[in-house]
Amino acid sequence: MSITQPATSNNKLYVTPTNKYGIIVRDGPGNQYKHIAEAFIGDILEVLEEEAQALSKIGQRGPWLKIRTPQGQDGWVFSRFVQRIAGGTPTPDTPTQPLYLRTTAQDGLYVRSGPGTQFKALTSVRWHQRLETVDSPDQAKASLGKYGEWIQIKTPQGITGWSAAWYLEAFVEPLSWPLGHALVGLHGPAEPWWDRWNEPAYQIVQQGRIEAVKMLAAGELLAKGPEAVTNIVNRLRGLGVRFIMARLLFNFSGPRSPEDFVKAVLPAARCLYERGVEYFEVHNEPNLHTARSPEGMWVAWQNGREFGVFFERVVELLRRDLPRAYFGFPGLSSGFDIPKVRVGSERFLDEADDAIKNSADFICMHTYWGIGSANYLDSIREIRDFCNKYYGKLVFVTEFNNGGANIGKDIKGREYVQFYTEARKLPSNLGGLFSFVLSAAGGDFSHEVWTDSSIAYYVGRRSIT
Repeated sequence: MSITQPATSNNKLYVTPTNKYGIIVRDGPGNQYKHIAEAFIGDILEVLEEEAQALSKIGQRGPWLKIRTPQGQDGWVFSRFVQRIAGGTPTPDTPTQPLYLRTTAQDGLYVRSGPGTQFKALTSVRWHQRLETVDSPDQAKASLGKYGEWIQIKTPQGITGWSAAWYLEAFVEPLSWPLGHALVGLHGPAEPWWDRWNEPAYQIVQQGRIEAVKMLAAGELLAKGPEAVTNIVNRLRGLGVRFIMARLLFNFSGPRSPEDFVKAVLPAARCLYERGVEYFEVHNEPNLHTARSPEGMWVAWQNGREFGVFFERVVELLRRDLPRAYFGFPGLSSGFDIPKVRVGSERFLDEADDAIKNSADFICMHTYWGIGSANYLDSIREIRDFCNKYYGKLVFVTEFNNGGANIGKDIKGREYVQFYTEARKLPSNLGGLFSFVLSAAGGDFSHEVWTDSSIAYYVGRRSIT
């Protein structure tokens, strides 16, 4: 890596970023402050706080650290994404280490026969492909992201050519999750009440050989006390469920603060946490708001950036009580803008990008098919693109299904087997996929529930026959 080296002194404390994406330097200790600079792995940042105080923060979730950049700019960085450098002099990588790149252009990037658009296009590359630099690594790094500059690269097929440096970034192998890959998951009952976890529900989990379950964490879960929660968690694990996560459920019928949210969800979250559940999806489809689904859009926030601020404050508060927990950016209602109903998911994610990078331990998505011409392979492609976009994050598909109201459950069961099978071929940062939904009161989700159907039979056989 390229090292930006300041003059150092033995009585000074230095740190360097650890986040693959780089970190943001702000003019105050919080995400509400102005973005004034960026720092990347290898940049040496001088710490401007007392050593004991600074050392207690470095690598920890929550606090901010005051630093000075190599360019002499003072600011604040998120302490979680920095590490101490002994003496201010890290050991650089060997200069002969290959440098790999990928394109940031979602529609692909041309590889040309020379350094300019006037040269012939030899081929094109997509953002999941690893490109090896032909130039020296230091020379290529100096050009990355700069408009008007070109970098000579070699494609995975061995084609050598030139690509626009302003559409290239360093390639990092996708994260690999130690608990598994593309786990066969099921979204639990659509209501958080403890008694929705009944014998028919457990039979579906067993018959479907479900590897991962998503629960809902809200006050109703505790209506019969913590022992009922203990029984649910133990029963699921006894049926072979390897992983349990929970969505923090809250109704945004009116404006709510992060403190309101945490006060409402913390008792259930803490109860699950004390029983070994450590992954929490923070809210649900925040880009949506309807009378049926009051998720907070235009009520508690006006855009993705404002939700990002909300999300970061919620995570900061929850970490105080649940220090070993992991918190995920929630799945969005997928699709384009619908006036007074939904903000387009791509735009919302872009607006919330700072919060995702700084505070999300993982990121969730939703995908549906069966309405119009979309099929499960379209959802597979959508998931692949999402995993590639967030290759440094763990990804969960926290809701999926065939939403066609007139499609038989036997057809859906066979299709889900094919869907889970294809998902095994997706990038390694895909943790699990949760079919919506095990059960639901009333008839709103009757075409989606697994109860009283053959879906679990087919999924459990892992076969369409």
